[in-house]
Amino acid sequence: MTFTAWFATYTGIIPPTYVAIPWITPVGIGAFLATGGSLLAGLMALVNFAIATVIYIPFVMLADRVNTEKDEKVKSDNSLSA
Repeated sequence: MTFTAWFATYTGIIPPTYVAIPWITPVGIGAFLATGGSLLAGLMALVNFAIATVIYIPFVMLADRVNTEKDEKVKSDNSLSA
């Protein structure tokens, strides 16, 4: 993600940021505003967000599976002791 943004800036596809914006600005809109209105910068931010989502999905699914298994074990232990 960092590489894609750096490469796009380095090659001149998107302009560098020069406007300070609040950190809580939504993805895409923040890049658009920080670059002074570059639509490609907003699109790049959305692409990077999609890449990050694809990277994190397997780990979130694994954590959900582990928590579900723990919950089922606790429920079965509670039903045995009652």
